[in-house]
Amino acid sequence: MNTEADSSEPRPGRDGLTAQYIKCLTQKPTEYMERDSRGLYLLVKPNGAKLWRLRYAFEGRERLMSLGAYPEVSIGMARKRRDDARAQVANGNDPLAAKQAEVEARSDTFAAVAELYLAKKQASGLSAGSVRRETDRLRMFINPKLGKRPIGSLTADDFRRVLEAIPTPDGKRIETAQRTRAICGQVMRYAMALGLAPGDPVSALTGLLPTATVESFAALVEPKAVGRLMLDIERYQAGRDHASPVVSAALQMMPYVFVRPMELRTARWEDIDLEGAEPTWRIPAERMKMKVKHLVPLSRQVVAILKPLKEQTGAGVHVFPAPREDGRGITEAAVRMALRRMGYSGEVHTAHGFRTTASTMMNEAGKPPELIEMQLAHGDPDKVRAVYHRGYKLAERRELMQWWADYLDGLREQARERERQKVSGA
Repeated sequence: MNTEADSSEPRPGRDGLTAQYIKCLTQKPTEYMERDSRGLYLLVKPNGAKLWRLRYAFEGRERLMSLGAYPEVSIGMARKRRDDARAQVANGNDPLAAKQAEVEARSDTFAAVAELYLAKKQASGLSAGSVRRETDRLRMFINPKLGKRPIGSLTADDFRRVLEAIPTPDGKRIETAQRTRAICGQVMRYAMALGLAPGDPVSALTGLLPTATVESFAALVEPKAVGRLMLDIERYQAGRDHASPVVSAALQMMPYVFVRPMELRTARWEDIDLEGAEPTWRIPAERMKMKVKHLVPLSRQVVAILKPLKEQTGAGVHVFPAPREDGRGITEAAVRMALRRMGYSGEVHTAHGFRTTASTMMNEAGKPPELIEMQLAHGDPDKVRAVYHRGYKLAERRELMQWWADYLDGLREQARERERQKVSGA
């Protein structure tokens, strides 16, 4: 019988494949197979990979089982796995079903480790919505191919094939592929910390996927247009039939504080001090994008919005509770839809655009860029963490926020006067 040690001829032996013959196999445009014996064969892929496969029959149906890749699985190892599988068939057991059950029962599979990682992230403050989105990406794109594999066995090539298969016909799908790559890397690094993986193969794929063109959130930055917007917000707040008082208050407050929409809609009364000499909104780190505590000095205008609102919603947790009072704040769509009803499409101005409006107009007015960036909560959290907690330049920022509120009010009154003149002139 030919063995790997004594095989020398570049052709199959009488008892099947030889190491020398396999070494001479070349890749072709399409995959092809080379038979060994008793249902075992080697599948040669177009990329040159050589994979062991076993065909066998169980209960009258043909089955196909993977036995590993050559040369990691030698000819002798492949034949032993074949013989073990055929012995299970002879005993009335399906070896493929047994293998699948064994893999699914493992706690070190990629899917199992990812589930544990996301559960810990949610426990440490990641929102349920973020966990759901990350989970959906893994279930849709990664787990069908890699989820049942032991996480320590996964390679960069495994992830590359799966990630490149994610359709990317537009920027949104490209972003999905990038975000899926990112969460895979996070899971692999978590597995490293647990001692379940020797490294993070996903890190080798940095720069592999196409990059989506990042478009800025639409925002008004011309003073007359911003003044008109402020006047429209005031009138929307004053009461249209479809205007929710809670959403109206959120919309009215947004330009003055220019926090991220998520930070506004999840605001809690316990974090807001309206009674002290220096009213302040202290946003905990877990509700900030940068995961760093943020202080928002509240102008007189914001206090005037919040005090009457507290009489309405102060008995609950959220400053802007959802209409059904189900323990959540208003949805992401609430302020966006209010802007749409006012006639501001997503191409003109967005809820997130209030941040661009503030940044652009403050900089154009010559205000200190450092204060503007601090109030926008931009920057590397490792570099700014300490100064946020100490209330860095809070007095200067309080002065900036009051100037901004007064400036917006001035633009609104100018818009009102222009409207009055236009009507009187007509």
